[in-house]
Amino acid sequence: MDSLIIVFGLLLMLAAIVMVISFFQSEQRNQLRKIYERLTQLQTPQHHEDPETLRLDRTAYLDALVLLEAELHSSQREFLIPDELNTIDATREMVKTINTKLVDMNEWMGAPFDLKWAETLERLPTLRRLYLNADSQMHVVDVEAEAQPETPKLEAPQHPVSPT
Repeated sequence: MDSLIIVFGLLLMLAAIVMVISFFQSEQRNQLRKIYERLTQLQTPQHHEDPETLRLDRTAYLDALVLLEAELHSSQREFLIPDELNTIDATREMVKTINTKLVDMNEWMGAPFDLKWAETLERLPTLRRLYLNADSQMHVVDVEAEAQPETPKLEAPQHPVSPT
């Protein structure tokens, strides 16, 4: 009977050891799964742009305006054509977008490295003057078009009536 108790005790200890080992194995498997999920998230390319790349893109957009300023200055032209106005508007939107991204990323360094749109336009005096003039003229035309009420046109009769 004593041997039966010893065998039963050994089997009970063996069962307890198996249960402890399986518990630690399952915990380790869960921890490895969590680590794998984190690594997968880190390795997926997230759309974070490099601040230097953003600054280079902004400089490329602004180069077109600097060339336009030089052309206006050398040709003594006092007006902007619609394509130039569209280029300025597109550049304005891109510069503001890039500046917003830099501020959101806490990479805004301020002058002289990062300039707001108004500060950039101040450094291009001829372009600024012509752009603001063109913008104000377009605004005046829009206001005049809204101010003029449409009057119904009176049409002359097709067959004149002869007085009798």
